Amino acid sequence: MKAVAIVGTVSQVGKSLLVTALCRLLFRQGWRVTPFKAQSLATTSYITVSGIEIDYAQAVQAWAAGTVPRAEMNPVVLKPQDSQHVEVIFKGKSIGVCSLEDYTKRYTEQSWQVVTLALQQLAEEFDIVVCEGLGNPVETALQPWDVSNMRVAKYLGAPTVLVVSADRGG
Repeated sequence: MKAVAIVGTVSQVGKSLLVTALCRLLFRQGWRVTPFKAQSLATTSYITVSGIEIDYAQAVQAWAAGTVPRAEMNPVVLKPQDSQHVEVIFKGKSIGVCSLEDYTKRYTEQSWQVVTLALQQLAEEFDIVVCEGLGNPVETALQPWDVSNMRVAKYLGAPTVLVVSADRGG
C-alpha cells in the first residue's frame, strides 16, 4: 500500500483539510484511497453505521475518498473528560477513563498494536492511505505516547509533508 503522511507544526494548522483534499483528488483519479489518523484527541465524534465512534474529521475525509467511515480509519480516540482525564476508545469501543499520565504508562504500546492492525486491514482494501498526524511531531509533551506522527510514517515508509502556518507560529 502506498502512503503519504501529513504532519503539522501545531494543532489546527490545516492538516485535516489537506488530507480531505488529497483523499478527494486521489479518489477522482481512480485510486482506492483511505484517510487514516492513528490517534486523535477528539471533542467531536461520528458514529458509523455499525455503531463505532471515530473522530468526525476522519468521517468527512472518508466521504471525500468515496468510502464509508469505519473504525480502522481512526483506531485510537482519546475523548477529553476534563482537563486531566480521557476516555480511551480502541476501534470504536471504550476501554475506560484514565488520566493522560496513566494512558502514557499503560496504553501506548497497546495503542500501537491497534494502529498497526488497522493499517494491515486497510492495506487489504485500499491502494493509498493518506495519514494525518496529531499536533506537532516533535512536541515534547506528546513524545511518550505519540503513535500518530513519525512512527506511522516510518512504519509505512511514507513521504511526509509538513504543514505550517505563519499565523500560528509556524
